[in-house]
Amino acid sequence: MSLFFLWGRFVTGLGYGGSKDNLEWSLNHRDTDTIKYSASSKTHVLAVPLTAQAILFKDFKRFPIYGTGSAVTAIGSTKAELSETLHGVITSRDIRESGVNNLFVTAGVGFNYRVSERFNGYVEWFAFKTNLKD
Repeated sequence: MSLFFLWGRFVTGLGYGGSKDNLEWSLNHRDTDTIKYSASSKTHVLAVPLTAQAILFKDFKRFPIYGTGSAVTAIGSTKAELSETLHGVITSRDIRESGVNNLFVTAGVGFNYRVSERFNGYVEWFAFKTNLKD
């Protein structure tokens, strides 16, 4: 088996995601509670991954083993609202935030398998995963 950098490639893409949450609660979970809370948020995110792959073992012709590493940045915006109701008086706060939310980095190994002329399958295991913004 050879352990050489035989070929490499860079892959990039574009992804979109989002979430929406609503939550209401009170201390005793009853309609007669004098204080109640509610929170809602809506998030939109655009993710841009950059992945590098390099074949480590090419002696396995049907499924070469490769090393892989990725960096994914998430750029987005969040709008949130928190409300407190105390004896019928509502106090609320709106929060808006935007910018680079996260920067994820992963590294691992994988292999791909040629099923036919038109189809390939692959499996990847990431030994290292972290968020650099935390």
